[in-house]
Amino acid sequence: GKPYVWATHGPDTFDCSGLTYYCYKRELNVNITPSSKTQWADTEHFTEVSSIDDLTPGDLIVSRGGDHVSIYIGNGEVIHASRPGVGVIQSDASSHTGPVKYQHYKG
Repeated sequence: GKPYVWATHGPDTFDCSGLTYYCYKRELNVNITPSSKTQWADTEHFTEVSSIDDLTPGDLIVSRGGDHVSIYIGNGEVIHASRPGVGVIQSDASSHTGPVKYQHYKG
C-alpha cells in the first residue's frame, strides 16, 4: 500500500486519519475531519454501535482512545495506515487495542 507519513491526507502518502478523510471525501463526497481524535467524537456523521458485528463496510473503528482509526471492510477486516515503514495495509479488526469505538456511518 501507500507509505505512512504523519499528518498527510493522500493521495501518495497517508496517516491513519488522513486515509479515512481521503476515502470519505473521494468516495462519498463527505467531509469528515482529518483527525482520529475528532473522528472518535464525530456524532454528525457517525453513530456509535456496541459491537463489530454491527458494522458495515466503510464504517470506522477508532482505537487507542482516539489515537488510531481504520476503515472496516467486512469479514472482520480493516484497512488502515499502520505506521512508518508499514504504510496502508489490510489487517484483522480484532488487532486494534482499546479503548475501541465502533463508528457506524449515518449516510
